[in-house]
Amino acid sequence: MKLHYGGRFTECPNRKYVEGEVTFVDMIDMQQFNIDLLYSVLNSLGYDSSGTLYFHYKIPLKWLDKFLKPLVNESDFEGMLEYVPKHKTMYVYVENGNTTIGTGELIDTIKPNVTLSETDLHELDFESCPSDNENDSARTQGLRKLRKGIKNSFFVGKEFANQQEAKDRIRAYAVEARRNIEFKKNDKLRLRVICKGVVPSVNNKDAFVDKVQSQTDHKSDKGKKVIEHEENDKVECPWILYISKGDKGKWVVKTFIDEHKCLQSRKIKHCTSTFLSKHITDIITNNPEIPILAVQEQLQKKFHVGVSRTKAFRAKAKAQKIMKGDAQNQYALLRDYVIELQRCNPDTTVKIDVYREEDPEINTRIFRRIYVCLGALKKGTYILVELVWAVASTATHHSPPSLTTLGGPTDLHSDPRVKASGPF
Repeated sequence: MKLHYGGRFTECPNRKYVEGEVTFVDMIDMQQFNIDLLYSVLNSLGYDSSGTLYFHYKIPLKWLDKFLKPLVNESDFEGMLEYVPKHKTMYVYVENGNTTIGTGELIDTIKPNVTLSETDLHELDFESCPSDNENDSARTQGLRKLRKGIKNSFFVGKEFANQQEAKDRIRAYAVEARRNIEFKKNDKLRLRVICKGVVPSVNNKDAFVDKVQSQTDHKSDKGKKVIEHEENDKVECPWILYISKGDKGKWVVKTFIDEHKCLQSRKIKHCTSTFLSKHITDIITNNPEIPILAVQEQLQKKFHVGVSRTKAFRAKAKAQKIMKGDAQNQYALLRDYVIELQRCNPDTTVKIDVYREEDPEINTRIFRRIYVCLGALKKGTYILVELVWAVASTATHHSPPSLTTLGGPTDLHSDPRVKASGPF
């Protein structure tokens, strides 16, 4: 890609791009080529991309007057990539602040249309006109907030309570910054983290010509030499982070180089369903029946990374598990519940009924039901039985003692209140 930046377009006819700089960018993945990648390239060149930028590309073998196309949405980038297999090198132009490229209509500079009528005049209230900040796109504002949020993520001397907290913060930084961060060292005493992002090969025109000439001269070379030459040409991102365990048990940042030369990516290794599930619990709480497609759109809008529908489905399921609890973990607590119940209620009887799997070789047991009879309930039932027995014995001392002789409410087998009080 031949990138023109820092300049402006002249008017038609014979439109040109003047007062700018030119650089060549190689090693670009077509699947990751989008507006974010162009911003990353400009940032790596030291170009101020905080303002409103306009991107255009020229159709190969055509001129700038009529064949300059905008790069705004995904369809524009797809249209540009259709020319890549045949023409290889594409010309991309950048405008900052204001664009002189309108709807594509040519302006006749020899006979300009300057005739105005009364209906063409409009009164403007300049105080009500929106400022440049208000006209910024939602994406630009989102990127600014994202940069502010990750600006002070790490610094030398920063402490973490434990290793897990440090690793969680590193993974969160990787997703927020959209960088492919990798743990190079990960043991009980240290963490060494590097950036494995793709660094574009940015050269000037002369260097690009020399590179093409060198490739032409060594076109007949084959085998190991060519592979070693290509590997040596790769540039690594200088970003690095080193954290080690301190004397007090806390993990301290010892080395931090906060400089990225790689391109931002939408495919982040640490953007897992587990990570995403922690950020959608509020959404699931307010709307448990939210569709998977809506969850996917919310996550992509929040983190500006690619989230598949499968990953969004898993993130929603894990978020629901976090809120409602895992059924398997809840059943694992059943025995602890029984022990605590018997401790607080002496003489309590508890029986857990389980059944085996159909396969006899499997040793697991599946819960069926639980029987609980509180000690206080059993004690009250025993007292009632003794009282009824005493009354029955006194009233029928001439006949064999029997609870059924009294009938009515004293009949323990027919009285529903006695049955409701518990088994005995």
